[in-house]
Amino acid sequence: RSANGAEGVHTGEDDDDVSVERELNLGPLDITSAKVNDVFAALEEGGLDLDLVKYADHDVVRSVMENRDATDLKQRAKAVEEKLQSVEMESIKDYVAESDNLLELHAQIQGCDGILGDMESLLSGFKTELGKISTEIRSLQDQSQSMGIKLKNRKAAERGLSAFVDSITLPPDLVRAIAEEDVSERYLSSLADLDRRLKSVEANPSARASKAAEDVVPELERLKASACTKSREFLMARFYSLRKPKTNVQILQQNSIMPYKYLVTFLANHAPAILTEVRACYVDTMSKVLRQAIHGYVTSLRSLQQEIASRTDLLGSEEGAAGGGAGSFFAQFGGAKSAAAL
Repeated sequence: RSANGAEGVHTGEDDDDVSVERELNLGPLDITSAKVNDVFAALEEGGLDLDLVKYADHDVVRSVMENRDATDLKQRAKAVEEKLQSVEMESIKDYVAESDNLLELHAQIQGCDGILGDMESLLSGFKTELGKISTEIRSLQDQSQSMGIKLKNRKAAERGLSAFVDSITLPPDLVRAIAEEDVSERYLSSLADLDRRLKSVEANPSARASKAAEDVVPELERLKASACTKSREFLMARFYSLRKPKTNVQILQQNSIMPYKYLVTFLANHAPAILTEVRACYVDTMSKVLRQAIHGYVTSLRSLQQEIASRTDLLGSEEGAAGGGAGSFFAQFGGAKSAAAL
């Protein structure tokens, strides 16, 4: 087959070594139709002669024309026509013999086309679904960012609201501890919790103006009054115990008063008047204790004091007297204790 789509036909004789190649522009050749006869009729009507004239300068045509055995061109053309017809019949027989295979191949091709079409539809569906999933992912990302911002804001609000609720509420355990329990180390921790709640409400005007404060603040004031009363009574009792005779004041201060110094801090924050009274009691108690201690110390010193001489005593004597002189006068007090011993 040539580059322009023409068919190449090879012809020759058994006793000749020369082969002739002609280019025939027959167009689309359908060997199963009746158009083949028209083509060969065109060759018989002089088309071959025109082609021989047209390609007379071709080396192969010139070689055939100069051959001694090529005198009758029509006879050769008839031989070529017979061979073409023979080839045509063989081709038709081959086509008919392979018709079942061709039909099966055609059915397989159609089946493949159907499968490929289904795959194309399936892939198109996948593409559509992936597009939808991508859209949903972007939507979920936007929702996630929005939810993250909302969560952050809610956590900030939760911290503020939690602090407010914690300061404005009174747990039953705290109320029971302040109102019913005696002063102890556990009572001090409850008192510190009450102090924190009182300071939170006092430092936050919006909390005092809230509806919850209307119910809680009176309870806080009652608990504060109860705590101040208990603190006053406890400290007064400890201060009065210092007035007992033969009391080791220093040990009692360290073991019985210093561990409860937070009571003084609570009174200073919430009851300055009571603190003034407690301070005055402590000052009066310590004044009496110190005055009593100093009085006893002075009394002890006076019991050790001894009168050596007065202004009426004679500090001199006659010279001949044994042991006379000032030395003899002071010698009689040799048994007295020295000032260092005192």
